[in-house]
Amino acid sequence: MKVLDTNAVNFILKYRLSLKDDYCVTDDIKEEIEIAETVLGRKLSSRVGLASNSEFFDMAHYVANYKDMLNKHGGRSFYNMTGFGDISILALLKTVEAVLKDKTKGRLFGPSEEIEIFTDDKPLIKKITKESNKTKISKNIDIK
Repeated sequence: MKVLDTNAVNFILKYRLSLKDDYCVTDDIKEEIEIAETVLGRKLSSRVGLASNSEFFDMAHYVANYKDMLNKHGGRSFYNMTGFGDISILALLKTVEAVLKDKTKGRLFGPSEEIEIFTDDKPLIKKITKESNKTKISKNIDIK
């Protein structure tokens, strides 16, 4: 699973990159994408889908993880409605890890899914590193 944050999406739109792989974004970031598309007058590739459509997404896990991440991490503002993209990415990471753990119970070999986050947001990278040692972070947004 390749996850884009807002900075990565803005980079793709700004430089008109064409994507060869499939990527996903969280629902919170999807809302930010719609604003960026309007401002820049460009549309994001159809290769970018919603993480909530993934087989590794479970809404019950996600909502519980979202609540936990909201209470655990600062850097967001309800007044300005900022910082929720980071929270949604952290909640998604925890959700995918939980779903994978549930799917491997009682099996010799379970499904494996590598999670890769494309971001250059240093505070987000720090939070991801704190929350998950199973996540690959592409600090330089090098999307092909």
